[in-house]
Amino acid sequence: MTEPRRSLVRIRRDLPVGLVLLFLFAPILVILATHLGPSFSAAASGSPARGVSALLADAALMHGLGVSLLVGLVVTAVTVPLGLTGALALDRLSVRTAAVLFAAMVAPILVPGLAVGLATSVFWHRFGIESGLGLAILAQSSRIAACTTTLFLLRLASLDRALEHAAVDLGASPALVMRHILAPHLVPAVPLAAIGAFVLSFVDHDATIAAIGTERTFVTELSARIVAGSSPAVDATGLVGALLVTAALVVVVIRAWVARRPG
Repeated sequence: MTEPRRSLVRIRRDLPVGLVLLFLFAPILVILATHLGPSFSAAASGSPARGVSALLADAALMHGLGVSLLVGLVVTAVTVPLGLTGALALDRLSVRTAAVLFAAMVAPILVPGLAVGLATSVFWHRFGIESGLGLAILAQSSRIAACTTTLFLLRLASLDRALEHAAVDLGASPALVMRHILAPHLVPAVPLAAIGAFVLSFVDHDATIAAIGTERTFVTELSARIVAGSSPAVDATGLVGALLVTAALVVVVIRAWVARRPG
């Protein structure tokens, strides 16, 4: 293949990926340019420092942040063990049975979050449990547990089954197989599942607002503020979020570059 043809093939391969990344990160670039770029200072509602100060001084948003952190930690503590247990259980079932149960398990992901929150509230109200943080945690957990289970299933799919079968043939008990083969293989997925569960819980809006009642999380409070109009605190939230995403992207790029370096 000639060099011009290689370049054309490379462009055809990389151009769609570049367009998708541009579509995803263009809003973040606009936010950063609006708040940090000198030529856009007139468009920003105050300096970044003023916006961050307004955000920290906003009692309602800070209270919502505390609620979001609490709910996120509880949901993470619930969904990671559930996901691990569910993945191990599905891995031991026949292919047909596991497929049916997996389809039922991921159904909450496909249902709109508002419907999941309302269904959770209606169901538990029959048992005298009112809307609040508890129902919000249940509503979020019913969706996020499916995500953590899927992640652990993907990790189990890369396991060399010959090791497990050899251990069983040599007389190893299920507990020993779990301790020496399955657990070391699954441990790297636990932090990923925990981070994913926490982030999904923190940013959840639809299921939360339908089940949390009069309480407010950071996202539900922020969405109400956005509907009411822009403010320095709301703008600062966008700036902080954009900076966090940018920092995470830089870390991912650096790690990928280090991993590809020879030696």
